[in-house]
Amino acid sequence: MFAKLVLIILALGATFGALLVNRQQRVDAAAQISRMHFKLHRHERAASRLRAEIARAVRPDEVRTLLANTPTSWEPILYRYDPAKATRLVQDETVAADEDNEGKLGG
Repeated sequence: MFAKLVLIILALGATFGALLVNRQQRVDAAAQISRMHFKLHRHERAASRLRAEIARAVRPDEVRTLLANTPTSWEPILYRYDPAKATRLVQDETVAADEDNEGKLGG
């Protein structure tokens, strides 16, 4: 009887120990994710600050003045981003992906 009681206590202790290890691993993983989010946020702020510095340093009138003073000829690069086309492209890809998945899912 005493041996059974000792065995049950050891089994429960091992189970609780395993649960504590599992909980600690989850807490560590959550802390690591939190640190990564803070690091990502810090990098995003630094990138935004650098973009602002670049925008402040490169004004169109200054660029035109520098280009006028250089002997080489420069051609402008046209800004071709159209949000309406990008939205249509994403919608088209979503519809195509849904059509591809219908056969796989049995729908």
